[in-house]
Amino acid sequence: MAAHTSLEDSLALVLSPTQLGAQLWEGAHSASGLPWWAAIPAATLAVRGALLPLSLKAYAASANVTLLHRAVTASRSVAEAVAEADEQRRGERERKEDAAEGDKAEAQSSSGRGGGNGSAVAVGALGRVDLVRRVAAHMRAQHSVPSFAWYLANAAVQVPLAVSLTLALRRMCDSLWPGLTGEGLLYFTDLTAPPVYLQTLSTPFGTAGAILPLGLVLLYVSAMDRSAGGRSPGINIALKLLSLPLYCAALLQPHAVLLYWGSTAACQMGLYAAADRMPALRRAAGVPEGLLAPPAETDDASAADTAVPLEALLLSLAESYAKSGNKVAAAACLEALLTKQPGNTQAEERLRALS
Repeated sequence: MAAHTSLEDSLALVLSPTQLGAQLWEGAHSASGLPWWAAIPAATLAVRGALLPLSLKAYAASANVTLLHRAVTASRSVAEAVAEADEQRRGERERKEDAAEGDKAEAQSSSGRGGGNGSAVAVGALGRVDLVRRVAAHMRAQHSVPSFAWYLANAAVQVPLAVSLTLALRRMCDSLWPGLTGEGLLYFTDLTAPPVYLQTLSTPFGTAGAILPLGLVLLYVSAMDRSAGGRSPGINIALKLLSLPLYCAALLQPHAVLLYWGSTAACQMGLYAAADRMPALRRAAGVPEGLLAPPAETDDASAADTAVPLEALLLSLAESYAKSGNKVAAAACLEALLTKQPGNTQAEERLRALS
């Protein structure tokens, strides 16, 4: 009977993430002998340190966001080159027909109509979404960017863990867990109290209660600026708009939760700062240089260092389309390459093989 009860207790502990989180917090507090205001950041640092390899791999994989942004821009250049080559090829063919038929005016009129339609057909053969996907695949292989699955795997581990630890601290504060009411720091000696009680709209710490929520928001904004998504203007604005609801939510959280959130944000900032300043760490994690450049470097310089030559991109796209059986798109890319580089033997050989 005792063994059966012990098994049930163990299963209940595993199946209840909140209870497991409470045991983790209490274990860190008891093992370290630190007061709660120091035990919470110390435990957070230990957890994030254990997950550091996964976090670094996810940081490297986040370069896919920057890569996708550049792939969209590069795909436009490819489409323009294909359209230009198609118009030039049609113009040359029609000029030959003009010389043979002697009807120059009528040929020029048909050239204006036929060239535009032909260009649309040639560009349409590439496929907008498919073209961006293939350009991104070429860039990913060129810069050895890890799969975006690493980023999703990190989120699948970190997010449930953060939610479980947050809910555990909330329940511990609601139950007035021993020590939480008197082992705070400075003005927030009671870690179970929030900056604002929503029911009564009272502020137990006065204006000082806004310090931790404000510090949390500042850490969040700084981390967003250093992230891969933050380097894209649209994503940066969208992420920063979340700072207002984050601040409102932080005002209602116990200070124990705010300490945990602030420690988590500080650890993320520390990861970005370490990766920016330590090239050896970036190489060990497989962070692609240039795609996740330090903030001190300008975006223009970073983009120039990692730019893909259009000619090499056209050749790679032609091979990719040919392997998938889209010979029309492959031929369009090769003809655009020959327009840019007349006499390119490699492009001529591949074009003859497609005929």
